[in-house]
Amino acid sequence: MTLIAVIAMHALAGATFGAVGRIFGRDTLAFISLLAVIGLVALSASGV
Repeated sequence: MTLIAVIAMHALAGATFGAVGRIFGRDTLAFISLLAVIGLVALSASGV
């Protein structure tokens, strides 16, 4: 996976989680963001 793809995914995820955060609150947003970062790191590390 290229760096550009990771950045694009992170930007898209950030926008999505921003909307979710407004609905469910900051604690949920922080938790989902943490999962997203872990997932992106795992994808990058696996070379998918």
